[in-house]
Amino acid sequence: MLTIVVPKTKLINEETLEFTEIPETKIVMEHSLISISKWESAWHEAFLKDRETLGGELTEEMMLSYMQCMTLNGPIDIKAYVAIPESELKRVRDYIEDPMTATTFKNDGPGHSGVGSITTSEEIYYCMFKWNIPKECEKWHINRLMTLLRVFSEKENPKKMSPREAAQDMYNRNAYRRAKAAQRAAKKH
Repeated sequence: MLTIVVPKTKLINEETLEFTEIPETKIVMEHSLISISKWESAWHEAFLKDRETLGGELTEEMMLSYMQCMTLNGPIDIKAYVAIPESELKRVRDYIEDPMTATTFKNDGPGHSGVGSITTSEEIYYCMFKWNIPKECEKWHINRLMTLLRVFSEKENPKKMSPREAAQDMYNRNAYRRAKAAQRAAKKH
C-alpha cells in the first residue's frame, strides 16, 4: 500500500484562464489484481503486456486512470490526480515497479516473465483458481502475486537440464560429498 499527499495547490484552466484551488489531499493506493481488473474493464486492454515491445509506456491519461483504479480511499476529485507533484509520481512509479518479494529465479533475464503468456486479469484469476490460491491474494501487490504464480508454474513444470548442466551438477554433488567425507575422516583422527 502506498500513501501519497497532494499539497494544496492552484491549477489553471488553459482555455478559460480560471484558477481552481485543490485542497491538500491524501491518496491511498494499492497496485493489485483488483486495480488492474478495474483498469482493464475501462480500457479494454491488457495492463501487464510487454509495453517495450508493444507500443511503449502508458499514456498520461492511462496512468491517471490507473491511479484512480488503485485508489482505496476514494472518490478523489480528478483534479487532485492532475496536481500530484513529480516527486510523488516517481514514488508511484517506484511502487509499481517494486518486486515486493525476496524471491529470485535463476533464469531471470530480458523478456522472461516466467509465468507463460499471462497478460490479462482473467488469466491471472484462472491461475489463482487452478492452483487454489485464495481469492484474498487479489489484494496483494501484483508483483508479489505474479512471483507466487511463477513459483507454482516452475514447481509444476521444472526445467530440464542440458547434458552439460547435468554433468556439472553431478560434478558439484560429488565434490560436495568428497569434501564432507574428508571432514568426517579428519574429525576421526
